[in-house]
Amino acid sequence: MNVVIQQKAIFVTVVQPQVHAVLSMGTSGPQGPPGVQGPPGDVGNEVEAVAGENLSAGRVVVVSAGKVYYFQPTNTAHAGRAYGVTKHSALLNAAVVVITAGQVTDASFIFPSDTPLFAGVDGEIGPTPHPTGLVQYVGFGVASTIIHTHFLTTLIR
Repeated sequence: MNVVIQQKAIFVTVVQPQVHAVLSMGTSGPQGPPGVQGPPGDVGNEVEAVAGENLSAGRVVVVSAGKVYYFQPTNTAHAGRAYGVTKHSALLNAAVVVITAGQVTDASFIFPSDTPLFAGVDGEIGPTPHPTGLVQYVGFGVASTIIHTHFLTTLIR
């Protein structure tokens, strides 16, 4: 008995026809219903951060390893890293709101309008730069309890 296997090859070429479509613009349909309210976000110049140490309100802070710490004019590693001003006090590892730009109001501020302000030891804000180390301009007084922050380049003495 002899078995013969034959193989046939079939080749198919598919040619797609060209389709020409004409789109015309009509009028818009009615407004759909509003979407679901999204989660609240940060206020434009306010950021929530984690306190790396116990912090007081109205102090200049820097960010280090994901947490905020007082700006220290004697620490050259803080040069150019002033991040903002604490809005309220916070304990170690607690949430704290940092105002990164614009106006900051704090009852402890007693600065006359147009007074230039600088960061001192432990980020304390005052009208006189620290006598040694870094000079960090913070902004200026707007009213007795309001300052306007405007961080400029840090000067190293």
